[in-house]
Amino acid sequence: NVDYADLKKLNFINDSILNTKIINDSKFMFDVIVSNPPYVRNLEKQEIKKNVLEFEPHLALFVEDDDALIFYKKIISIFLQLLCRILTNIIKKIIKNQLQS
Repeated sequence: NVDYADLKKLNFINDSILNTKIINDSKFMFDVIVSNPPYVRNLEKQEIKKNVLEFEPHLALFVEDDDALIFYKKIISIFLQLLCRILTNIIKKIIKNQLQS
């Protein structure tokens, strides 16, 4: 709960990690990325307990059988892009400080 935790200064982005364009926008920086990707292959549906199937959205549970790691691959790709951006900014600051010294 944003109000309870006094997190009003945070910006929340609710988006599909597979379709997001915001990561490519260099003005956005992230301190935390939270994801709860689907993790059960469709072929394993019959093994899931009824109470889970009835109360959890299937979109949140199941992933296609042919690429079960698609969300994790995308998350890693985004993380590496952001890490490169952060490291580039750090290196630029170091170089600028060295030139000013």
